[in-house]
Amino acid sequence: MLRHASRWVVTVVLGFTCIQTGCAPAESPTPETPEATEAAQPLLAGERSLLGTTALPAVAAADDSGAVEVGVRFRSDAPGRIMGVRFYKGPGNTGTHTGSLWTASGSLLGTVTFQNETASGWQEARFTTPVTIAADTNYVVSYYAPAGHYAVTGNGFASALDVPPLHAEATSNGLYRYGSTSGFPTNSFNASNYWVDVAFQPNDTTPPRAPTNLTAVPNSPTAIDLTWYASVDGSGEVQGNARWHLVYRNNELIAELPGTTLRYRDTGRTPSTAYNYAVRGRDAAGNLSPSSTIVLGTTLPNMACNPCSLWNSVTGNPQFENADTTPAEIGVKFRTDVAGTVTKVRYYKGSTDNGPHVGHLWSATGTLLATTETTPAETGFGWRELAFPTPVTLAANTTYVVSYFATGGRYAITTNYFNTAGVDMPPLHAPSTVEASGNGVRNLNGSAFPTEAWLNTNFWVDVTFVPSQPSGPATVDLAVTQSFPDGTGANGDVLFYDITVTNNGPATATDVVLDVPIPAGLNYFFYSATTPGMNGSHCGFFSDLQCGAPTLAPGASFTIHVQAIPFGTGTFTSQATISASQADFVPGNNTHALPIPVGPSTNLVTFDTFPGQDETFNGPHGPIHFGSNRWYIASPWGGFDTKSVSFNGGGLTQANLSFFGQRRVLGLDAFTWDTGATLTLKCLDQPALTFPLTAGEITHVVPTWQTPCSILTVTTSNGWDTNFDNLELSPLP
Repeated sequence: MLRHASRWVVTVVLGFTCIQTGCAPAESPTPETPEATEAAQPLLAGERSLLGTTALPAVAAADDSGAVEVGVRFRSDAPGRIMGVRFYKGPGNTGTHTGSLWTASGSLLGTVTFQNETASGWQEARFTTPVTIAADTNYVVSYYAPAGHYAVTGNGFASALDVPPLHAEATSNGLYRYGSTSGFPTNSFNASNYWVDVAFQPNDTTPPRAPTNLTAVPNSPTAIDLTWYASVDGSGEVQGNARWHLVYRNNELIAELPGTTLRYRDTGRTPSTAYNYAVRGRDAAGNLSPSSTIVLGTTLPNMACNPCSLWNSVTGNPQFENADTTPAEIGVKFRTDVAGTVTKVRYYKGSTDNGPHVGHLWSATGTLLATTETTPAETGFGWRELAFPTPVTLAANTTYVVSYFATGGRYAITTNYFNTAGVDMPPLHAPSTVEASGNGVRNLNGSAFPTEAWLNTNFWVDVTFVPSQPSGPATVDLAVTQSFPDGTGANGDVLFYDITVTNNGPATATDVVLDVPIPAGLNYFFYSATTPGMNGSHCGFFSDLQCGAPTLAPGASFTIHVQAIPFGTGTFTSQATISASQADFVPGNNTHALPIPVGPSTNLVTFDTFPGQDETFNGPHGPIHFGSNRWYIASPWGGFDTKSVSFNGGGLTQANLSFFGQRRVLGLDAFTWDTGATLTLKCLDQPALTFPLTAGEITHVVPTWQTPCSILTVTTSNGWDTNFDNLELSPLP
């Protein structure tokens, strides 16, 4: 920051030192002494800011003691109210601070004095009457630092700061004004961020509705195409698309698109790999919609091809048929990684594009290299082929154009297909419009070299390409994926998740081994795992879960159903790895990481969420293992309006269950219609306890045991005519 003077020097040492003619010697940098706890001033519910409450400046206190007003120019996408002014305070930034809100031209809209400041960190002062601001209009927020030593990050506005709905422009932002009183700041230096902010409350606090009909379709071994229906904001006559669509892959934000955009191509993915996708809407006020339904998309295997094409019957599926009947030559720019020959032109015929048709191959500059046979008039729709009389030789890494002449128009189209992403189906590639300066090309009113990139449209023209050498030997492509349907677990509860292994390659894999180590950082053990279900297969576990299969044929798969029990809380990662005797030509999908969050222990066991109804059940459920063939899960009965458990059969009068971990039994509900019935609870190394039951009412029993119970025996005087629910257990640490 520069002081006004006839002569000045700027020294960059921990900040800015301004030396003015006649001033005292430059001060040494303000020492950074330890402070008391920094109290972050929180934003209230629904309020927005540019900088949040956890970000920190590069320099907490500049080496400048001049009295100065510092601020930032900002705007909002939506109308609302400025509730207050915020700034980050460092050592030496003392005195009485005032915050101000200004129009872009310098009219003062509101001012406020900061009270009860902390020694450092974020400070906030709220206007007595919030100040209303308009959408898409620039304002300036600032504060006056009478002792200087403001927080600063040099080049903090080298690029714009966008935190919708708030935005701070780049380059000429970060404003200051030196003076003995507060005033409108207009100067800027080094695009500096002086850590001044607002507490903004948008008028609109209602989020848009979630996007619907999300689909994820593989485009190639490295790309997945997403489409969805728009997130809708507002209601009645004023409703419309949300301002933005946010695309997430595996819970990570990967794209922010305009609300009118309803498709996205996710490129750079690993072949034969599954990804989870979701889309959310965001309105002008920054309100986020609920998530769309999460969908799974799996990239295509990177198989050796001979011949090769850009699209197949799965990925080559046009959206529309052009209604225009103007004759047109339509095509696509493409290249190949390896030399080879083109034997045919492929095209997707629309239902009313009846021809005749003829195909062409061109150099990138428009030299006609070859012409195919001409078809007679056609009917129907779908992929068609036109053969060249003689295969045409292509050089590697050279751009060509393939096209066909639609004599009656009406050709298949998908507009905006090449906007930001191309198609990668190695060894063939069709570049994006960005890479190729336009792709999806046409020539109207006659057959000629197509050059017009109309709406970056995919006209669904393709080649049949034969590599001079196959793009890879036939070998295995083992892929492993994991799924955890419940989404979250609990300390001491059994987890159920699946591990699936698939051979996407053209050759049989032998000596297949799946390895899953115990996740680090948790007391955790594998409880059980099913075998792959083929002759010679096996599973075993101690420190690792290891399963094996002697062979896995092309296209075959197996799934391991895993039961495991964590003792502890946090998020752990199940890392599965698959291998075989053969080299795998897509090693990127040989491992898969599955995050599994584990929360606190289940301390009240209710049976309404247990699987099944009116049937025998046993085995592990939640924190309990139920003894074999002695328990029955019942539909709502008697005093229980949800599912409960009883004994499996009239001849049984008792059944056992055991607990995972050290648990005390704190209580249990029982119900019977029988007068005089009793319930007896026995625990290993504990005295038996007997409780009378009141007919026609729920009786809550409370054992007096003070130590953990590993195995609980439940006995009734009337057998299966007593049901149980709401088993209370002591928490696990």
